[in-house]
Amino acid sequence: MAPDNQNNIHTIEAAYDPRKKISFLIDWLLTLKCNFDCSYCRVGPTGHDNSRPHPKKEKCLLMLDQMYRYVDVMMQYKNSRFKDAVLNIYGGEALYHPDIEEILITSTKYFEKYSSKWKLKKRMTTNASAQFEKWKTICEHIEGFTLSYHTQSPEKMKNVFKNNIEYLLKIKKEYDIVVLMYPHKKYWEDCVEFLNFCQQNKLNFRPRLLDGNLGVYNQEHNIVLFFNF
Repeated sequence: MAPDNQNNIHTIEAAYDPRKKISFLIDWLLTLKCNFDCSYCRVGPTGHDNSRPHPKKEKCLLMLDQMYRYVDVMMQYKNSRFKDAVLNIYGGEALYHPDIEEILITSTKYFEKYSSKWKLKKRMTTNASAQFEKWKTICEHIEGFTLSYHTQSPEKMKNVFKNNIEYLLKIKKEYDIVVLMYPHKKYWEDCVEFLNFCQQNKLNFRPRLLDGNLGVYNQEHNIVLFFNF
């Protein structure tokens, strides 16, 4: 195939597996700022950085437009059965961005002109710390959530987290819960208590061990995880 002859391009991916659906993934690190400051969260591009300002709304909307236009170009070369994209929005904490509601509303509006050409599923990785009215708006524009439970968050936010899970169940929204297992005794007990809550309510959850110096576990920790969950 001549590299400069676009008419000979049939796909930009490996061979398709009929048992699986291959989606085009767009990871959007919306902000590095977070409303939590957990000791086990890294500071920097792979975690959070509250010394950095939120990106301006105008810059976010410009980025959103550019992402959609880029995906639209790439979709031209995909098999018609696999023209699916996933936009994963995360941070820091995406909900902490002061313009998150407007950004998400616009994400739906901007996609309208592409909706007949390819499919889009928007997901959010979040600590689900939004108050109820804001959470309702968020849910209108997000198709699926990965929720992270942080044992070092304030008690008030833990109740908000549970209430927001209840709402997701009510509206039958796709979700999964990641429980970050901090091995310090005080926090470990809270993690295990929340795992029990998830299990008793038949929620979709999984424990996650921490990396680095804080993630030091002993046999007692392992017994709890492997024999109870």
